[in-house]
Amino acid sequence: HQRLHTGEKPIQDENMATENIVVKEEGQNLTDDELDTLLHEVEQRRVHILGCGKSKPPRKQQSVAWEQVADILSVNGEVPRTADQCQKELNYLICSARTKQAHNTQEHSLTGGGLAHLKNLTPREEGAWQLLVLSKPVGNGDGDVGLVQACTDATATAGQNAGDSRIPARDLIVASTPQPCSAEAAAEMSEALQLADISDFDGDVQGDGVVEEGAACDAMAAVLKEEHSEPSGGEESSAAESPAPPGHHLDKRTGEDVTDELLIQQLFDFVTETAGRFEASARSQAKSLTDVAQQLQRVAEVHAQHVPISQQMHELVKQREAILSQHNELLRQRKDISLQQNELLRQQNEYLQIINRMVTPAAAPTGQEPPHSETFAAGQNAAPAVMQEVTSRRQGRGRGRRRRN
Repeated sequence: HQRLHTGEKPIQDENMATENIVVKEEGQNLTDDELDTLLHEVEQRRVHILGCGKSKPPRKQQSVAWEQVADILSVNGEVPRTADQCQKELNYLICSARTKQAHNTQEHSLTGGGLAHLKNLTPREEGAWQLLVLSKPVGNGDGDVGLVQACTDATATAGQNAGDSRIPARDLIVASTPQPCSAEAAAEMSEALQLADISDFDGDVQGDGVVEEGAACDAMAAVLKEEHSEPSGGEESSAAESPAPPGHHLDKRTGEDVTDELLIQQLFDFVTETAGRFEASARSQAKSLTDVAQQLQRVAEVHAQHVPISQQMHELVKQREAILSQHNELLRQRKDISLQQNELLRQQNEYLQIINRMVTPAAAPTGQEPPHSETFAAGQNAAPAVMQEVTSRRQGRGRGRRRRN
């Protein structure tokens, strides 16, 4: 607004801060085709990567979606890409687009509805900005309508002026939009653009995006400080003499105050988000410890139930061993009885053999038979001797068995 009335030449190096954000190692840069593929694949998986509104997708779902995007880029490109590189590239694009849109919105508020000295968004930055708008929509108030309209006009005007490089930056003054928003609403929406979704989006896209966020905030603060630095005496008199456009009330705060408030708000949001993350982590760890304690308690209860069962099983094993010992004793006794029976049978067999030898008559001469009376007498004479011999043998075996016992 001051440059419009004083004719001051615009600063030529305004894009230096934005360009410093996207400076990376050459070996890790993605080509234009890879960036187009990245934006397309992220748009296909927008709900799984960026979420919808205030709802955030699960961390595991984000990781799987980023791995799919990295695999597609690795297959289509010559250099294999990782999910971390894809996240960083998208983060750089969104930070750059957010910085330029904040600058354009601030210019819109300072010029009272016009868009002057725009920072043109590249096609890929526009794609990243569209992803951010779809995934993190701003509120539905009247000021939000003006902000969306201002951003749309800024994007359209930047696209029209991008092809004509002969027009100087000081001549890029565009008339007000059909539905202009007030300076206060534009300033509020500028703060909403710059601050409201920085922490949420960077936390969703990449867990360690605090470094990129700090770089973007520093660059944005540098741009705002350059644009809203304290003017000289002549500029103050010119600004005081020039009346404000009708129907628009300019903010009375200085640029340094606005910048300080932005930085304080950014710091407050960052501290709040960090505290929330620590609190969530503490709650998760406490829940895990509670689950472990409950599991240990259940294990102790099961062990207490198993102790009496183990004791009963031990008693049963002892009883079984006693029964087996008794069974072995019975088998040994039966074996002794069988041996005694075998001994008696053997003795009876010997007795029968001796009787058979003594009763059977000797062979008589050919043609002669011993008289029956003689044979009978011989048997009667031999019977007492045989009985005496058998009795003596029994007694001898009995004495030997008693000795062994």
